Amino acid sequence: MWLMLALSALCSVVLTLALQQWLAPARLAVLTAPFVLTGWMVVLAAYQWPALQLQGLAPEALAVQAQTPVATLQAHEWLQAALAGVAQIFVVDNAAAGAIFVLALAVHSRWCALLALLGSLAGAATAVLWGAEPSQVLHGLWGYSAALTAPALGCIFLRPTPASLVWALLGAVCTTVVQGAAFSVLGPLGVPMFTAPFVLTTWVFLLAWRGMRASGP
Repeated sequence: MWLMLALSALCSVVLTLALQQWLAPARLAVLTAPFVLTGWMVVLAAYQWPALQLQGLAPEALAVQAQTPVATLQAHEWLQAALAGVAQIFVVDNAAAGAIFVLALAVHSRWCALLALLGSLAGAATAVLWGAEPSQVLHGLWGYSAALTAPALGCIFLRPTPASLVWALLGAVCTTVVQGAAFSVLGPLGVPMFTAPFVLTTWVFLLAWRGMRASGP
């Protein structure tokens, strides 16, 4: 296991260098793509190697549509879901830890902290709107990718303006939709999505933003 961890870290570095070259012409950052690709490679390889034990990733026969009734959350539960989504970025299932992470972000950038929280909240709201399992929402599982997308679009790669803030929240909503699609595709394969929805949505929205600016007056 430790050898695989070391090899995975090395692969992530190599992928980072390769992706930097590949994405340079488009002026896109690699984001967490090396982590996602390396994680997928290791998980898929582990199905062939019994020495690498997987937990909770057994492939499903089919992606079956969820039958959860649309639920509503109490006011304090919305805050819990938003904070838990931020915490899940670091694979921590704890809203209090999420609050600490938000405060830590605020030390660096209040915009970044605010957008991470709003992005997570937008992800939770999108999931609740379309009937996601309430317990998944409360544990932040529908907010962590959106919590990454919103600050990336709203204040990291774009300058904070009213237009970019709206774009960031729209990106957070779309990230959640991509996450649902990714789960339907990868779930039956027994492969976690990691932060792939954040990576794909952020790349697309950054390119679209540049296209709109280039074609504008």
